[in-house]
Amino acid sequence: MRAILTLFVLAVATVQQVAAQPAATSLCPDTPPVYDCTDDACVMTVQFVTDATCRYRIDDRFIAATNWPVGKGRRDRSPRETARRITEKTSLRVKVTHANHLKFAVKLDTVETVLDSYVYLERLWKQAVGLRALGSVDPTVGVAPQRSLDQEQRFIDAVKAWRGALRDVDARVTERLARYRAFVLTPADLLQLPGDITATNADLELVAGLRERVTTEIWRSENYAVFDGTNAVHRDVQGRLDSFVTLAGYSVNGVTRPVKFGAAGRIVTTTISGTDRASGAGATELIVIEFLVHSTLPLTFHAGAVYRSGEEPRFEPAATAAAGSGSVDLFKKLNSAKPPADLTAFMSYDFSSRERVGTYWRAIPSLTLGTGLTDVGERLYLGASWRFGRAILTAGAVSLDVSEAEPVAKDVLGAVGQLTGAQELFSQVATRRRFRPFVGVSFAPF
Repeated sequence: MRAILTLFVLAVATVQQVAAQPAATSLCPDTPPVYDCTDDACVMTVQFVTDATCRYRIDDRFIAATNWPVGKGRRDRSPRETARRITEKTSLRVKVTHANHLKFAVKLDTVETVLDSYVYLERLWKQAVGLRALGSVDPTVGVAPQRSLDQEQRFIDAVKAWRGALRDVDARVTERLARYRAFVLTPADLLQLPGDITATNADLELVAGLRERVTTEIWRSENYAVFDGTNAVHRDVQGRLDSFVTLAGYSVNGVTRPVKFGAAGRIVTTTISGTDRASGAGATELIVIEFLVHSTLPLTFHAGAVYRSGEEPRFEPAATAAAGSGSVDLFKKLNSAKPPADLTAFMSYDFSSRERVGTYWRAIPSLTLGTGLTDVGERLYLGASWRFGRAILTAGAVSLDVSEAEPVAKDVLGAVGQLTGAQELFSQVATRRRFRPFVGVSFAPF
């Protein structure tokens, strides 16, 4: 009973170590993400929520819930099977909505953490299946010659209209920008923005038409100095209008950015945030997406505690006794020879289906390899696993190094034992590779 309790405690500690973030749930339940894949190309659509940090984990539970939406009974639901695991061959893009791109710049920061045990076990599996391891300007209008006052007046009137329109549309775009101050756009903002985009496009057409009119009224070389001065203002205002149309379009339709990551065995955390374009201050709202880069093989990574049987004694030198013409080292046993519960990383191969996440809640048998969670490669576990949701039960045999020694004869023990205080001494200590049965309880963090 004590061994079972220890096993459970260590399993819980392992889950906390490997899956420090919340499970496949969101702190923004009213704004669920949309996750959809076509072959190896996946897009995840998320939205910012006012005064909130939304966290999403793309794990097997999330994928199963996406493929089997809640509604009718499970037997009455037909799976979509459009959500898939992220592997090293996946092209992942994140589409962000409800962000004010007019005032804020949105960026993605990605951090990768390599799981050595995952990389080690995946390499073993690939070898096992026969694969390779893997302003403004106000220029003065010149004086027209008396011989063509009408032609000069038409040029002056065209320039005045052009300048006046530039001032007006610049003021209007400034007013439109002032409407959107918060980083997260409200439903009312999203309804108003398309109208502002249409009005800004109309302003662009207006000033472009007035500029074209001025070019047709130029009739002498002195007019070009006036045109060039006003045209500089035109370019500045046009830049603001074009920028408003582009950024407002991003705000209405969302913007999609790729997420870059490395090979299988990496926990990837992507944080999406906003920065004020004017002040450089960061917005308080965040989106955090976390996922494991899976192998292209149908493998499931899980970690937990195992209990193995058999003795695993440890020895230390105790004395040296004479033996014929030489001497022999004697050792005493340090512990009770009972092996401790072990924190272990497993990787299971499901032979039934490569897309088994659609039956996430069923008991699925699979072949399993494992190794120590921290001392990778010192012990090798081989067994079978049965999955029940996130919990996995594994049983089999472990290959490990065990110290063995020969007990000392009683006549030698009698003389030396009194000096060392040991009731039992050993000689010829050697380390040999042995197999021990084990049973373990683990959890799949992704």
